[in-house]
Amino acid sequence: ADLSGLRRIYRSGYPEIAFKIKQKIEAELGLTVSVGVSASKTLAKIASKHQKPNGFTVVRANELHEFLPKIELERVCGFGPNTVALLMKKGVRTVWDYVSRSEVWAKQLLGKIGVELWHELRGEAVYPIVTQEKTDYASISKTKTFTPPSCDKDFVRAQLVRNTESAFIKLRRYKLRAKWICIFLRDQEFRSWGAEAELDRSICSTLEIVPIVNQLFEKIFREKVLCRLTGIVLSKIEADKTTQYSLFDNVPKLQSYLAINRVIDEVNELYGKHKLHLGTSLWLARHKQHV
Repeated sequence: ADLSGLRRIYRSGYPEIAFKIKQKIEAELGLTVSVGVSASKTLAKIASKHQKPNGFTVVRANELHEFLPKIELERVCGFGPNTVALLMKKGVRTVWDYVSRSEVWAKQLLGKIGVELWHELRGEAVYPIVTQEKTDYASISKTKTFTPPSCDKDFVRAQLVRNTESAFIKLRRYKLRAKWICIFLRDQEFRSWGAEAELDRSICSTLEIVPIVNQLFEKIFREKVLCRLTGIVLSKIEADKTTQYSLFDNVPKLQSYLAINRVIDEVNELYGKHKLHLGTSLWLARHKQHV
């Protein structure tokens, strides 16, 4: 929400207005929400996720030098895994490192989007508030930073599978399918590595993709290396329309997967995300982690 111009109407500052919104939601709907307030859309989004669940974070323009050194690059909406890896190679570890570079440097490295985010992250609003629901995606990514870091193979795999479930829930919500998948891990030194695969056809079924995720995971998991982040990126996305099965596809099995997905989505819509989930995710209870 853009709160510009509302201070005089409500006789309050922007943080006070935002906090009243949070209280009103909780009082009327019985739902806790996390709220972020800042000078730009990108900063507000980062702030809203900073103290989840039930958080309230205000980042003033004159406090960016204190806040941004704590923020990892992957928490910026617009910095995908490849961009983060490139910035890491250039010695950029945090958002503060990025905004401390020059605008010319950002443009030369990342082009127009890089400059826009450079301004947004410095508290200079570039992106307007768009109230229409987004329905098309060039890619979908889901990442998870967890603490403490872990070298427990089953736990790290469970985090990755949870990423996969979340990505495919979003894919189905917008009636989309994906044909390309990339998974990646990151260690405590912020080094990332991963593997990718292009599928024979585009899919939207979690049960169909998880065996492929497991195969890729086996290739990239490193014993005794403490991992702090898992992630998945889906690309080559198209509308979920008529499916062209191959000669060797087990069509009844694949159609049963779609039926299972519909049940999972309906239950989660009613009772909350991940109320129904794959058994692999049970390993997540083995460590305390960020929500």
